[in-house]
Amino acid sequence: MMSNRISGDDCAVCLQSCLYPVQLPCRHPFCFLCAKGIAMKNEPCPLCQIPLPRDFLKNPENYKNSSNRNDGGVGIQTQFCWFYSGTSAGWWQYSSRTNHEIETAWKSGKTSIQLPIAGNMYTIKIDEMVQYRTDGRSQRRKIKRRKAHAKKRGIAGLKMNQIGREHHMTTRSQTRSNRIVTRSQTSSS
Repeated sequence: MMSNRISGDDCAVCLQSCLYPVQLPCRHPFCFLCAKGIAMKNEPCPLCQIPLPRDFLKNPENYKNSSNRNDGGVGIQTQFCWFYSGTSAGWWQYSSRTNHEIETAWKSGKTSIQLPIAGNMYTIKIDEMVQYRTDGRSQRRKIKRRKAHAKKRGIAGLKMNQIGREHHMTTRSQTRSNRIVTRSQTSSS
């Protein structure tokens, strides 16, 4: 079984600390969006060239515990976030890094920016409130700026029930352990 610890690992794709870390079968850590980009292109691990199973992103054991996991996609000071429309329905919040880049561009009056997202370059047209892959290989999706607590399907491609999964498991096991300790203390009194 693979370790769920992460300490100072950087993503070899974006060269930043892993945000929503995923561990490939070869044990190399990547940001979820960077790993998703690798998987969508059917590419092997960029570091060791080991092929990726098609369903590795669906396996919860591949997600790693990290302080970068439960940031909710925004800093505590942020009141507004940027969202993009899903392919079928609903809105997805951008990751905290992408949100920061878009917000900075918006506040400085830029009408568009280009950002790497999931291994592809995207154009975000702030003046038209749309995003699309710069190479033209995707549909145009609507974007919007709303309050941080607005209803959403997830953050950066992770469904809300996937975000903080390890935290919830830890909480349940800690609760179970606390009950056992409490019972043993009660019976020994």
